[in-house]
Amino acid sequence: MPLAPLFGVSQKGKSFTATAQKHTGLYAEIVPDRDKSSLVFYNTPGLTLDYSYGDTPVRGSIATDDLKYEVHRGTLWSVNNAGIRTALGALATTTGKVRMSFNGRQIVIADGTRAYSYTINQTAQPIATITNAVTVATLTTTLAHGRSTGDTVIVSGATPAAYNGTFVITVTGANTFNYTMLSNPGGNATVVGSYTVSSSFSVITSGLFQNPIDVTYADQYSIFAFDNGRWQISSPNDATTVDALDFANAESNPDGLLRVIADHGEVVLLGPQTVEFWGNTGAQDFPYANQRGATLEFGLVAPSSLVKYNDSLAGLFKSTMGQSQVMMMKGHALAPISTPELDYIINGYATIADASALSYMVGGHPFYQINFPSAGKAWLFDSQSNLWSPIESGLTGGRSRAEIRTDYLNKTRVTDFENGNVYTLSPDVYTDNGSPIPREIISRHFFSDAKRVRVDVLQIEFESGVGLITGQGQDPQVMMQISKDGGHTYGNDIWVSAGKIGEYKYRVIWRRLGVGRDWVFKFRVTDPIKIVITNAYMDYSVLK
Repeated sequence: MPLAPLFGVSQKGKSFTATAQKHTGLYAEIVPDRDKSSLVFYNTPGLTLDYSYGDTPVRGSIATDDLKYEVHRGTLWSVNNAGIRTALGALATTTGKVRMSFNGRQIVIADGTRAYSYTINQTAQPIATITNAVTVATLTTTLAHGRSTGDTVIVSGATPAAYNGTFVITVTGANTFNYTMLSNPGGNATVVGSYTVSSSFSVITSGLFQNPIDVTYADQYSIFAFDNGRWQISSPNDATTVDALDFANAESNPDGLLRVIADHGEVVLLGPQTVEFWGNTGAQDFPYANQRGATLEFGLVAPSSLVKYNDSLAGLFKSTMGQSQVMMMKGHALAPISTPELDYIINGYATIADASALSYMVGGHPFYQINFPSAGKAWLFDSQSNLWSPIESGLTGGRSRAEIRTDYLNKTRVTDFENGNVYTLSPDVYTDNGSPIPREIISRHFFSDAKRVRVDVLQIEFESGVGLITGQGQDPQVMMQISKDGGHTYGNDIWVSAGKIGEYKYRVIWRRLGVGRDWVFKFRVTDPIKIVITNAYMDYSVLK
């Protein structure tokens, strides 16, 4: 049978006549030396449940080296690798996404009404000396401590024992701070021991303006954004201390701010009409300056669509010409990564301002997933193949479950858009926490100069023999439907086996398919098995 060029990377948008192609739950990999095929389709990753908060979704997530921090309802939680959760503090709000950043010692949160800081309990630090004036101890550190007045420290191992305990400190220098003991130790410490910084949760009030909508971290500063276009920086390495005079305004257009994000050594300010880039000049009064001439006349359409992606930024933007597109930052420029077909689909949704996005890497493929909650749709972009495809969960065409992504202990963790589930995303998992993931591919048009074509045999080259030992997938099935009107309507389901486990020579074949002028083939698998599709072969005749 001759090779049939059925599979490509287009996506139906404006018209079935142009293309009827579609790829759901699959991503394409381009094979440079061709081998069996120049284009191979693989299944997108599935989800396994780690733990759950219940019936409402996680609002924000960030990870450090050893713990993950999540906001659910009105509580900040820490989560370890065993999924054990510890409540750390209470927020004033209980719904809506939050923005989170990490400055090396503090988790910082902005929820649109207030900002919060959680100081992480750190490892023991060395002490040079401890002296006293009656009950006031002066502790000198070996290294610059980076602490702030009001922090809580735990001193241990010192002699006399009166120096030990948990104390609120007053900073007196880069290497010194004071604390008040319960009793007079009677002299300087003969053994100095060590100190640790106690974890603490607080609302940031010192000098910070009201209602921060976003927070990021750059150049030792926690940077807060406000919807009126103002943004403010903290003291170096201390998000809890903010000078009320350390602020600037997005200047290019009075359009306010939707996001602030640090990228490639710059602070990027994104409003509904413009994007500005600010660089650190080291100036004493305010260290950042607007990079004149770099402002983009593109507005961010959906704040939650903006994520770090493939060493850049990607999100849903709109130009002064009016159409929304998914775009990626290239230096101080934006370039579309969505296709005209996808643009047509996106701009046809009634609501797109609530779009959200996440990015992750699987097998060398950088993925950007954009979700449209109001439309109930999700789309996946792979920059390795430049292929867009819808991504679904369940048999009724529901959007992908994944909402917020965090890398934690070398695994991709994602939250659920609808409930409090937190998952691990893996290419070796073939369901979404037990729910089927439909894998569907619709072919190119197959025709011959508008003449009638009789198809006697069609074979799809699947990786066969990958069925399961028991349960659904024990004898995995491939469903085919045929359209003979260019993809507008399809005939009955025609099912064939993809081969039971170990049947590696099994062929996926359909016979005696009839006559048509413009053929389109739809193939669908819902069994939880590995999917690899390489080629199609056909025996056909062109009729007069």
